[in-house]
Amino acid sequence: MEELCPGLLYMFISRGTTIGKKGNRSSSAIFFIGDELTKERIKNLTKTKSGEICQKNQRRSKWIKFLQKSKLQINISAKQRRDLIQWASKTVINVNVTKKNIEDDSWRQCNNTNY
Repeated sequence: MEELCPGLLYMFISRGTTIGKKGNRSSSAIFFIGDELTKERIKNLTKTKSGEICQKNQRRSKWIKFLQKSKLQINISAKQRRDLIQWASKTVINVNVTKKNIEDDSWRQCNNTNY
């Protein structure tokens, strides 16, 4: 399951709404029963049974490294930062202005942009 959908087990467990019935905790939404789901598998969901890193986890790691490497570095002074925070805390944009800004596509370079 985790090999095909990294993070899916965490999602299942985090959505559990019950811890089971008194005297029978195995009826809880957080327990999954099966031959494949052992304590060791839960401890390291990024590896296959043979111990290899799952392909989707490898791809995710590669994507994260790319994003970290490609991150735009913005260098502003402490004063510019304070001024920006002060401006943002005082700026209020009403619903009409927001709708107008959302509908305005004049900033686009071409009509083929996905956004």
